[in-house]
Amino acid sequence: MAVYPLTVFYDGACPICAREMALMKRLDRTRRLTLLDFSPAGFDAAPTGLAAADLSAVLHAQWADGTVITGIDVFRAMWEAVGLGLLSRLNRLPLVAPRRRPMLGLRQTGFGSPAATTPVREMPAS
Repeated sequence: MAVYPLTVFYDGACPICAREMALMKRLDRTRRLTLLDFSPAGFDAAPTGLAAADLSAVLHAQWADGTVITGIDVFRAMWEAVGLGLLSRLNRLPLVAPRRRPMLGLRQTGFGSPAATTPVREMPAS
C-alpha cells in the first residue's frame, strides 16, 4: 500500500519536466503528490537525504515513509496517484516495457541533463 504524499523532485528549468509536472498537478485532485522543483539556486537537498547531483541525474521521488524510487517507477507511482493506474499497468506489460525508450524517443540519461531531451537516432544498417 502506497504511503502518500509522494514527493517528486524535478528540474523546473527543464521544459519537458516542468510541463509534465504541471500536468500531474492539474490531475492530482486528491493531493497525493508534492512536486518539488530543485532548480532554484538556493535548493537544499540535505533534508531529503538525497544528493543534489543525484536528483538531476535521474527522476527521484520519496514516499511519506522515506522510501525512495527512481526512473520509470516514479512515473508509474505518479500515474497511480492521479488516477491513471491503467497507464501504469499497461506500462508494465512485457510487450510494452522493452519498447518504452524508443517510443518516448528520448535517451534514458536522466531528467534535467541536455542529453535527456536529445532524440534517439537509429544507427544505419551496415
